[in-house]
Amino acid sequence: MTCIAQAWQYTWVVGQLDVRFDANGDVQQCGGMPHLLFGGLKDGSESSALLDKLLQHPYVLKVEPEPKAQHVLSVYEKQVQAFAAEVVGVVPERLCLRRIPGTHDRSRDGAPGCAESTDAQGGHAQAVVARAFLELGKRFGGADIAIQNAGGVRNAIAAGDFSIGDAYLALPYKNMLDRLHMTGAEIQQVLEDAIAAYLANPGAASGSFPYAAGLRWNLDLNATHGTRFSQLQVKQDNRWVALHATQIYRVITNDYIAAGQDGFTTFGTIDETRREPTYLHYAQALADYVRSGGSMARPVPDEMSTQQLIERAH
Repeated sequence: MTCIAQAWQYTWVVGQLDVRFDANGDVQQCGGMPHLLFGGLKDGSESSALLDKLLQHPYVLKVEPEPKAQHVLSVYEKQVQAFAAEVVGVVPERLCLRRIPGTHDRSRDGAPGCAESTDAQGGHAQAVVARAFLELGKRFGGADIAIQNAGGVRNAIAAGDFSIGDAYLALPYKNMLDRLHMTGAEIQQVLEDAIAAYLANPGAASGSFPYAAGLRWNLDLNATHGTRFSQLQVKQDNRWVALHATQIYRVITNDYIAAGQDGFTTFGTIDETRREPTYLHYAQALADYVRSGGSMARPVPDEMSTQQLIERAH
């Protein structure tokens, strides 16, 4: 027997693993549970009642800070805070967060004007993240296209100074960037897969909606699977040209959807000979893009991946 266990990420929970061995040292049984550590809530009867309710859950464990450990951690905490506060560029205008363009899935960004400015073509934040990935991919090994899932970008990006911490707020996961060598037909299929996942469960799968840099399209949500995307164009030598079904393109994407997750099924079918890690952490890639002078302006309409959207009939 082999036990496989993991406790999420970033030490958000502490994992307890219980293993029983026989006399020969072979594993006979595995068990365990996660522990979500709480240091307490603000004073007040409502907060205290909430804490009491939380502590009834077997996964929640209240802990008190250990002074020696706190002292050791404080040294690193200050370094992390200084690192996160480093300003690497300026955002001229708010980059609104929006998963699905159109009128049926309104912007989740409550800032004034964000709904109206993203109805036609979708989120600025997702588009700029894709643009950053494409530029970093070009510098490190080459890239023609970048593709990003809408739900992978978690925060809008406010106007003003942009810090390393802001990059990690927008992209908080542990994802790295991968490069896949794909035909134009495979690229269209991965887009079709993602939209099919969204349409199968619009309420829960809006994060599957694709964004891209170096690639644009028209999208008809009423069409049948395999025909929803049309006018697929890739940018080459500053000109938009047709995406060719048999031509090989270098696609930069995060390693989560590169594995076929979030509805991007065809990504997961690309064999190992046609995929390679860039070893670029995706949030650090965004920060490095900005630090090197990469534009954080909203993309002009011609550069947005969704050029035209026909919404699903209801």
